[in-house]
Amino acid sequence: MRGDFKQSEYGRVILPFTVLRRLDCVLAPTKAAVLAEHRDKEQAGLLLL
Repeated sequence: MRGDFKQSEYGRVILPFTVLRRLDCVLAPTKAAVLAEHRDKEQAGLLLL
């Protein structure tokens, strides 16, 4: 990745990935329950997209 970005651009690239990784870690304990709830609502036709 270092070759693709100038040193001044690292923050604009790394920070969003850091935030996404943090959210992934924080939400990991409930991921299975959330996916199960989503599946149940999808099967019931209750999802509004």
